[in-house]
Amino acid sequence: MSNTVRASAVERMLGAAEVAESLNLSLTAVYRLARSGALRSHRHGQGKVRPRGLRIPESAVREYLHRSQLPSDEQRAGGAIRIPESELNRSPEPAAVTS
Repeated sequence: MSNTVRASAVERMLGAAEVAESLNLSLTAVYRLARSGALRSHRHGQGKVRPRGLRIPESAVREYLHRSQLPSDEQRAGGAIRIPESELNRSPEPAAVTS
């Protein structure tokens, strides 16, 4: 039995600064996402303010981006009631007077 690991089976781990740069976020935002569980991560070591050695798998970044993707216009309007333009510009009818 061999103790070797195929290179393709090992996932690339990114540092918090790399993730912050690639997502155009602040470093603090990346740490908050990791702490909240929104961004899967691994911590190596302890820090008083920020965890030292925070590592984030590439797949976790892809999952986060997938979850945070906004739906298309068609998907958003799926359950909405569509009112024709002519109805939007109509003036309201006067209220009926009851005696």
